[in-house]
Amino acid sequence: MKKIISSFWLRCSGALLVGVALTLTAFSAWSIPTQRTTVQRERSISTQRTTAQKRRPTPTQRITVQKRRLIPAQRTTAQRGRSITAPRTTLQKRSPITAPRTTLQKRRPITAPRTTLQKRRPITASRTTLQKRRPITASRTTLQKRRPITTLTTTALKDKIANKILDMQETQQRWIEVDLSNQKLIAWEGTSPVRAVVVSTGKQSTPTRVGTFAVQTKYLSTRMRGPGYDVSNVPHTMYYSGGYAIHGAYWHKRFGTPVSHGCINVALDHAEWLFKWSNVGTPVIVHE
Repeated sequence: MKKIISSFWLRCSGALLVGVALTLTAFSAWSIPTQRTTVQRERSISTQRTTAQKRRPTPTQRITVQKRRLIPAQRTTAQRGRSITAPRTTLQKRSPITAPRTTLQKRRPITAPRTTLQKRRPITASRTTLQKRRPITASRTTLQKRRPITTLTTTALKDKIANKILDMQETQQRWIEVDLSNQKLIAWEGTSPVRAVVVSTGKQSTPTRVGTFAVQTKYLSTRMRGPGYDVSNVPHTMYYSGGYAIHGAYWHKRFGTPVSHGCINVALDHAEWLFKWSNVGTPVIVHE
């Protein structure tokens, strides 16, 4: 009995081993084609990639290929399309539009008058003539060069004053001299000085008028008004030229300094004496 069992187990184990061997053999036979197929696929992909890489040029090669391909294509197109260039050449020969333009350029009916105007330049010529003549500017230049009005007027006035003084010294008439430079007033009788006093004449902004005058009106007391001043009861006033007068001044004692608004300010006692000494018509000579 034991022998039978052992032989059975042996047979079973042998059969099992055979089955395992067959299974391994079948598995190995199945896996190898699969691996071969995978390798073949990988190899085919690599081969395809290599072929594609070979076929696909680099960007530089592409540009070169494009250049090579485009140039013949353009040349072929240009060679084929010579029919377009031919009409253009014909148009250039004919130039129906350009020909009139050329004629207009030669004729230039509008430009010709402009050229004539540019040559003639009637307006510019007049301006050039005016610039050469310069009647206004010439006069101004002459005036600027001469400028004799002020100089001649001052010289003539000085001569007039000097002649008037000489004339008054040849007579025994009473006359009043006012020296602005020395701020003095001198009462004369011909060539003899009667009285000399210190006065205050007009300041720089309101100077005393220079010239030969005469006493026009006399007032014992009057009110004097003007720009920047209004003084009442001005004593012993003698007007000799418009609003210019010789009068006494009680509101200041700055005699010898020009501080007035153009009049000749005199101290009260001297103003009273002059008022009594002079008459309407007494000459008054004011100079620098």
